[in-house]
Amino acid sequence: MRCYFSIQLEDSEQLSECQSAAMAALGVIGGVDTRPRLGGLVRHEEWGIGTLARIMPNGKVTVQFHEASQARIVRLADITSVCSILSHVPLCK
Repeated sequence: MRCYFSIQLEDSEQLSECQSAAMAALGVIGGVDTRPRLGGLVRHEEWGIGTLARIMPNGKVTVQFHEASQARIVRLADITSVCSILSHVPLCK
């Protein structure tokens, strides 16, 4: 799917898809959507900080913990996102 920034009224479905994708990206960049994401940093109370490696349908996630140097399966409810910094702009509040 190609997104053009010029408005094309002929194909409103494609325009809607592009707008949805752009709003999702802006929500992440702007820090509005701070949910854990694949590849993002997360914090677990017991195991510390790690990288989210897998999200399973049953509400569990696999996290590669940095200090333990091993992956563990934990509940999604037990982790929180860690602020990332892109240049000088914080990505979460």
